[in-house]
Amino acid sequence: MFLFFSNTKNLFLIDYFVEIVYYVYCRHLKGLIILKKFTTGLTYFIRVLAILLIGVNAFRIFKDYDFFFFLQRPAPLALMNSFILLFYGYLRALLRKCKIEISDLLYLLTSISMLLTFGLGMLFAFYQTVPHYDSFAHFINGALLTLVSLMVLSLLVKKETLAQLSPLFIVVFAFSFSSMLGVVWELVEYSLDSIFHANMQRYAEYIVIDGIPSIGEDLVGRAALHDTMIDIILNTLGGLIVCIILYFDLKREAPFITKMYIKRIKDEEPEIVN
Repeated sequence: MFLFFSNTKNLFLIDYFVEIVYYVYCRHLKGLIILKKFTTGLTYFIRVLAILLIGVNAFRIFKDYDFFFFLQRPAPLALMNSFILLFYGYLRALLRKCKIEISDLLYLLTSISMLLTFGLGMLFAFYQTVPHYDSFAHFINGALLTLVSLMVLSLLVKKETLAQLSPLFIVVFAFSFSSMLGVVWELVEYSLDSIFHANMQRYAEYIVIDGIPSIGEDLVGRAALHDTMIDIILNTLGGLIVCIILYFDLKREAPFITKMYIKRIKDEEPEIVN
């Protein structure tokens, strides 16, 4: 040991190794700071976007001009979705009031899901105007909701118990939870179609008149079920792929996926509200 450290060349190698470790640590720390700033900015962006959409959609209820063709119809449904987006913009702050902290990475992923679904998909009518966007969103959301299921699991189970759960149990829970949310979403689409005739389940054809998407003739038989079944299949497939990755990650000594867990804020920690 003494001979090793007395060698100048070995000391140079040790110093070089320490510099590499320090560099990697600084890069990691810088990445965390950038992620924190980005999610904070994303929070304010969602809030401002939701408030603007609430104002526009409230106006559209009384007079829906043609230059709002890129927004969701009917206007009352768009207004409701705008309020849901606004609620999400304040969700993280509300959870901190309840002594619950969501990691920046998990918040980023849930925000992507919300913007894909309620932002682009519904409020900006991508579901109706962009081909195959519905299938893309369901596949991505199936994957993202699997990660959200880890948030729910870490909220229901104590930290000590969570560490003792087998990777297989966690994966089965995550897959089952994301699949259940996919089915629940189809129930939501069916309910909104019944109330607002929004054609979210594609039970009717879409036709474009003067650049504005409108609902055409009702589909019959198997064609009327096609969209719903494709949505469920893609949601399940997205969740399954993530679960396979999740299983092998949990087999590692320091799983990366633990960054998705929720932590409870202790009473002595200062409260920070975005």
